[in-house]
Amino acid sequence: SLLEHFANQAVIAIENGRMFAELEARNREVAEALEQQTATAEVLDVISRAPADLQAALDAVVVKACRLLESDLSSVLRRLPDGSMGVVAVATGGEIEARSRLAAPTPARLGLLTADNTTRMLHGGPDAIREEFPELAEVWQATGNNSSLATPLTTAAEPFGYMAVIRRSSAPYTATQVRLFETFAAQAVIAIENARLFERLQESNADLGASVQREAALARISQRINEQPLDVDGTLLAIAEAARELTGGDGARVFLLDGERLVPGPGALGKISADYATSDSFVELSSGITIARAVRER
Repeated sequence: SLLEHFANQAVIAIENGRMFAELEARNREVAEALEQQTATAEVLDVISRAPADLQAALDAVVVKACRLLESDLSSVLRRLPDGSMGVVAVATGGEIEARSRLAAPTPARLGLLTADNTTRMLHGGPDAIREEFPELAEVWQATGNNSSLATPLTTAAEPFGYMAVIRRSSAPYTATQVRLFETFAAQAVIAIENARLFERLQESNADLGASVQREAALARISQRINEQPLDVDGTLLAIAEAARELTGGDGARVFLLDGERLVPGPGALGKISADYATSDSFVELSSGITIARAVRER
């Protein structure tokens, strides 16, 4: 009877230990999931608060990826105009390195390893990848890296580059880590696309503003012609002033065509070259001066 009592206590202890271990594992899973959700939410917050600041968004992505994917380095690489790859955001040890920026990319050692537009995981150390990627194996050998994840970053407009994480551990990334990595990559694509659309909007607004300015200037000149049809000199000066404002010039001067030369029109506006400032500043059409060439080529 006493032996059976001790045996029952042992069973209870074993069951309690099992349940406690399961509870701890579940708590870890919940904590990790919460940490991942918090990290992705923080990245989206950076993107939403400053859609035009692509550098800040990419920095946030690589920092979170480096920390949560237990990696030694996380980076975003951009395809440069010459076809090479340049590092534009990099985090090591969970901290941003200022040496690689969008405004000044640093050359990448290797080109894109994910040409088929899928996430690629390499692990097992240099010897495990040497046959397929001999150059990368040499880099790993020199740097002590043993596993990596890489995925392309492609927007609706064009391929941007790719994102990668690297670590010294030779163990493969887990399926959960791969999914989280792809989530960070998707957020990077959102940031890239937002910045592109914002830049396009800014350009469109600038074009619209310039168009409105042009229309307003033309309207003012038309109104002057209607109100003062005999004041030719005043109208010419108004046209010169509008041209100066719209082109951002320092000064303006009207010249009139007289045979084979240009003669000064009424007055000068703003700061202009001394060659054009006086009333006797004639310009021969055959000369190489800019205004003479413009008339000849018109």
